[in-house]
Amino acid sequence: MTAQNSLGVSGVWDLPDDAVRGQLRAVVDDIGVDAVKTGMLSSARLTALVAEELRGIGAPLVVDPVGVSKHGDVLLAADAVDVLRSELLPLATVVTPNLDEVRLLTGLTITRTWSCGGPPTPCWRSAPRGCSSRAAISMGRRSTC
Repeated sequence: MTAQNSLGVSGVWDLPDDAVRGQLRAVVDDIGVDAVKTGMLSSARLTALVAEELRGIGAPLVVDPVGVSKHGDVLLAADAVDVLRSELLPLATVVTPNLDEVRLLTGLTITRTWSCGGPPTPCWRSAPRGCSSRAAISMGRRSTC
């Protein structure tokens, strides 16, 4: 949960584990899911919880790492970055970082954008299927523009 306005983020709070798990189970157990998209998880604890819950679902997973706001405010705790890489990204069908999130997750600074068909820039090796960004970043296996 964030407190934010057009100038930036002034606060970030984690939701309780039971609330996150309860919402996931409520939807899955009722209508099921054809695909899942993550949003801001903020902490290592919530990232691990979501990864654990999503392992058994078997639906395509879009991971939006939501680690840096458009104003440059960091929204993902440092210890959550490692959990995101090791536990959630391996489950992903597609990863959709913004350019600041690419830098946060990979250490790479993207200085040039490519249109589809341009040279692919390696995303992180944890995402098994693909990575999409405003810079048309791909794993080299499939370009998602």
